[in-house]
Amino acid sequence: MAAEAFTQWLARHKGLGWILLVVVVVLFWLWRGELYQAQVEEPAAEPVSVAEEFHVEVMTFDSEPYQPGVLLQGQLLPHRSLVLRTQASGTLTKLPRLGKMVSEGDSLLTLSDDGRTVKLARAEAEYRLRQAEVTAAVRLRRSQMISETSYLALKSAAAMAEAGLAEA
Repeated sequence: MAAEAFTQWLARHKGLGWILLVVVVVLFWLWRGELYQAQVEEPAAEPVSVAEEFHVEVMTFDSEPYQPGVLLQGQLLPHRSLVLRTQASGTLTKLPRLGKMVSEGDSLLTLSDDGRTVKLARAEAEYRLRQAEVTAAVRLRRSQMISETSYLALKSAAAMAEAGLAEA
């Protein structure tokens, strides 16, 4: 009854049957190897002649002072790095030397002026003019001597002058 159940199981699982057969063959092969290794008598040792028994080589060395050292080659990477970006274009006129320590508030580099101070002075003058025009327009508006659109145009021009000053 058990043999019949086993043959039905093998018929359903043919792949497992082949694996089981391979395992049984490998176990039998290993068992046979153990039998051959477990012999009682050890093989006889070959006789060695006395003349061939020892062989000595001798070298003479002179002592010299030894200073241990390690020669390394490679690239050093910085502990920290920094990327600087500017929103103004210009020629670099002053740059600190590489590896110099800097602290907060130190000037890292200096760009050429390229007329930026002149543009700033022009923008300040334009802003002051537009503010004076708006102040005068407010007085004229109170006495109804200027139209609403003219007043708004002067205020718009003053706002544009303020933006130009901030940009400069």
